[in-house]
Amino acid sequence: MALTISGENIYISPDEILGDKHFLHVDYNELKGQNESNKVIHHTMPGRIDMIFAAGDKVIGVESKKPEDLINSIMNRRLARQFKKLREMVDIPILLIKGPIPEEIELMAWENKKKFRVVYDWYHTITTKTTYGTEYRSLGNALFECARWQMLGGIVLYGSEYDYEIPPYLLSCRKFLSGGQNVLMALAGDDRKVKPKTNYKGWLLECIPGIGKTTALKLWNAAAIYSNLSPTLCILNASEENLKKWGATSRQAKAIIEARE
Repeated sequence: MALTISGENIYISPDEILGDKHFLHVDYNELKGQNESNKVIHHTMPGRIDMIFAAGDKVIGVESKKPEDLINSIMNRRLARQFKKLREMVDIPILLIKGPIPEEIELMAWENKKKFRVVYDWYHTITTKTTYGTEYRSLGNALFECARWQMLGGIVLYGSEYDYEIPPYLLSCRKFLSGGQNVLMALAGDDRKVKPKTNYKGWLLECIPGIGKTTALKLWNAAAIYSNLSPTLCILNASEENLKKWGATSRQAKAIIEARE
């Protein structure tokens, strides 16, 4: 079962609507103090997903974790099950870590019907057991799970520990989660070149060394005829042959190819 967007609504199935795509849809156990005035609607959520919202034509699913809960869910493999469910149901899975990660997280675990104390911290690189029953584990190694999440197509976001700050934060992420040129802002303006003025077509290309305004405009206009996609995206993914055909020199074409790699 995959959630979809049609018209102004997010659909659980062709016959069942979750709600308005302009709102953040939230499980009853999350963001309890928030309501429709904060763009939040509470539901019994499909797949027990914590939060769902729309970004363009994509459905975004959020698994929300405080640091202690994150480590606990990694340890007992609950996070793996939740991630699998998100991948089945939404276009973009997000792991939202709420609040700062402390230097030490203490949990209780069971082994052979015996309960013992587990401490995750930044000081241990391997598991260390003490004589009085405490086990020290690497917090850094545990958080590798977040990197695995991202390698499998998920996104890890760090948010506020305060519930009222979460809705505007997540909804503001729609700009880049929907794709398109907003994502390319990550390439705009670096320490080697001043960010160009953004009042002409193809301005983002000027961030690439060796590409000036004249070439950027020439490439943009040529790509606009060649493809129905965003001309800037088309240029960044074009072959060297096409780039030269559209007006780039060999050196400029290679600079564009290097920039995307």
